[in-house]
Amino acid sequence: MGVRTRVPLCQREKARGLVNVSRSSCDVELRPQTEITCNMTACPKPKIKTRDIKFFQLNKINRLKLFVGMEASILPHTTVVVKCPNVGLDRQKVTWFKNGLKFRRSKRAKVAQSGALRIRRALPGRDDAVYSCLIGGLEANLTVKFSSSHDRIQAQIQRQEFFKKDYNGKSLLNKTVYYKDPIDRKRKPLRLLSTEWSRCSVTCGGGLQTRNMSCEVITEAYYQVLPKAVCFRHAALQPAQIQSCNVEPCVEWRAAEWSEVRLISSFA
Repeated sequence: MGVRTRVPLCQREKARGLVNVSRSSCDVELRPQTEITCNMTACPKPKIKTRDIKFFQLNKINRLKLFVGMEASILPHTTVVVKCPNVGLDRQKVTWFKNGLKFRRSKRAKVAQSGALRIRRALPGRDDAVYSCLIGGLEANLTVKFSSSHDRIQAQIQRQEFFKKDYNGKSLLNKTVYYKDPIDRKRKPLRLLSTEWSRCSVTCGGGLQTRNMSCEVITEAYYQVLPKAVCFRHAALQPAQIQSCNVEPCVEWRAAEWSEVRLISSFA
């Protein structure tokens, strides 16, 4: 809540317009209001806006924008800009830490005037770390790792069908759901990936089987894993992750009671 003020003027009309006169010349009871309240809405609670995203870089990106809250696997020699967006805080008063120690500026890494952390041509063994931003008593982290060639190849094989620009495969969401990608602020379709159903918990009599799902944004340069709730929020149908299986009754041998003793002759 704030206050707006104004200065009342006592004026008289003349041929050339209005002129100021002594305040005693005006009726005190008709004096206009000099102060009003404004911005009555409650101030937003200060917070750091984190992104719960697992980021995985697949191909070269000259300049990569990341946010606190992320867990990022990147390629060597990628220039990274890490942002600590917030509400109700002074972004220029942010303090950065690397693995718990206050961040020290170098030739390749520095904190910009905007409060963002910039690492030029990041290197394994030097820049893989947990980075933390501290501002207004609030803290948020970002983990930076470097992915191996084997991990990248496996990730591309699992997602190769989605790399096609004309991909028209059946969506588990039953409709196209778009997401505003924070990396480049463009709208991209969400993909819901699923594993095969697990083996049934029993062979008969009714059991359960499960499958894992992953909500992702997939591009040729990277993919991001988002909370599944992001995919389900606007979907027409939430796919099942658990289903019943082998519901047929079990069939087994059962022995009846023994019959009465029947003598068997020992003579031929």
